[in-house]
Amino acid sequence: MHILSLVSYTVFLLFLLLALNDLKGGLGSRISQLSLLTCLSIAVWAFAYAFIYIAPNAETAYKMHLVGSIGWSLFPAFVSHLLLATAKRNALIESSARITLFYAIPTIILIKNIVSPTSCVAINFVASISGLGYAYNNTISNVWTYIYILYVCTYIALSLYYVYQWQSQSSYALVKKQGKYIILIIGFIMTSGIISDLFLPFFLSVFPPLSNILVIIFPVTYFFVSDRYQLFRFSEIASSEIILNTIMDPVIITDEAFFILNQNDATFNILGYEQKALLNQPLDFFFKDKEALIKIRFLLKDNAHLESFETTIITASNSQLRVNLSASYIHDRKEGFKGLVFAFHDITQRKKRELTLYSSKEKYRERAEQLYLAANYDSLTGLPNRRFFFHKLEETNRLSSDAGLEFSVIFMDLNGFKAINNTFGHDIGDQLLIFAAQRINECKSENDFLSRIGGDEFTMIVLQNHLEVNTKLLIEKIKFSFLDPFSIAEHCFSISLAAGYSISSHCQNKIDFMIKTADQMMYEDKKLIKESSDLKDIFMYE
Repeated sequence: MHILSLVSYTVFLLFLLLALNDLKGGLGSRISQLSLLTCLSIAVWAFAYAFIYIAPNAETAYKMHLVGSIGWSLFPAFVSHLLLATAKRNALIESSARITLFYAIPTIILIKNIVSPTSCVAINFVASISGLGYAYNNTISNVWTYIYILYVCTYIALSLYYVYQWQSQSSYALVKKQGKYIILIIGFIMTSGIISDLFLPFFLSVFPPLSNILVIIFPVTYFFVSDRYQLFRFSEIASSEIILNTIMDPVIITDEAFFILNQNDATFNILGYEQKALLNQPLDFFFKDKEALIKIRFLLKDNAHLESFETTIITASNSQLRVNLSASYIHDRKEGFKGLVFAFHDITQRKKRELTLYSSKEKYRERAEQLYLAANYDSLTGLPNRRFFFHKLEETNRLSSDAGLEFSVIFMDLNGFKAINNTFGHDIGDQLLIFAAQRINECKSENDFLSRIGGDEFTMIVLQNHLEVNTKLLIEKIKFSFLDPFSIAEHCFSISLAAGYSISSHCQNKIDFMIKTADQMMYEDKKLIKESSDLKDIFMYE
């Protein structure tokens, strides 16, 4: 058998095996689909040309050339599309209009080859000067040759340009090595093929067509690069199916741009997504909160890993699942970037327990607050009670002593309240106490502490400059406010107020002494008011 025929047939078998490998691996990704089409086009090309070298005559060789034109007409477009997908620039031609235009040129060239008496690269076949079989015979007036050369160069050169951008802009050694090998392999095959099969037939028919044999470099380097640098594969971590599927939580693997490459069985079992539904989708495909993903990207950029990030994701049934997300870059110094791994731990039940516990704590807090208010505040007037007053008095005395400041205490008692309470009942008495407390409260400053310590008795802690003078003025202000009668339930009541005070510095900052002094002064004031008033006129009613 002719040596060139044997080599061409070997190329056919190699690419046929590659095509079968793509089918075995599944055609869920665009790269797998384009790889299959590329391998099949080259396989058809190599198979047909294997018979050109052993053809019995030039006519038979030309017929096999036309069969092979199916491969070499479409091959540049498939390779170019594959390179764009590899370089993450597949979106450039993915619209319906662009994809139609992209494949229109190779389709026109293929139709021309089949229906025309001459092909784009040869007007007929003649015996080669080298004696190795039949060679192209072409003329420089064949415009279609230049169209074909322009088509091949434009498609391949542009796609290699984007591959160059992709690898040069990446910070990962793996991507740079992949890009370098792609450019060298495709560039060498294209240059050598154009010279041997397109330019030489213009002048001499020295050699039979060799491009179909030169592409043997492609499968050889394909296996080398894919084995060593994971070209057209997810990554070593992504292909470790046994390890991946032993993990009980959903695990998703993405590329550098956060597009999903692989997932484990738990992603289907827990989230309900089949692999084909997520493959090549952006990671935000099932994120409820898109801003959370932006934050995840930012955190990963700074730290290269992320732990216990709480977020909500959407399951295949459109239900919401609260998860703890962990993520990490997978790369090493030798090979660079290998992928991003995202793990999702379901915390729905934990969040329910936390919510239950929080509700219990809220009820406990509300109950504690109710008990605190009951223990420290008067339920009728809302003022601090006797307990709170003495606590505040001790605190104020301690702080004032440490700071070298003064404070005063005012004791107050309502004159005539008991007679009104006994005559008109407790409801009227309670209303009168509330209104009296409001009047006293309106007279004090923001820093003064007013309390009801029992019955009709009120106290106030005063912190002011010129303390004694201002305390006296405050007492007069409160007494003056009581000159206006109180109107309650169609009754009008006039009561007065007795008051006494003490100054901390005058009592050596002794609380008992201060209370006794203020209390005595209050009762002396009450006695004076009683002697100067007619208790029969202390209240009136309509």
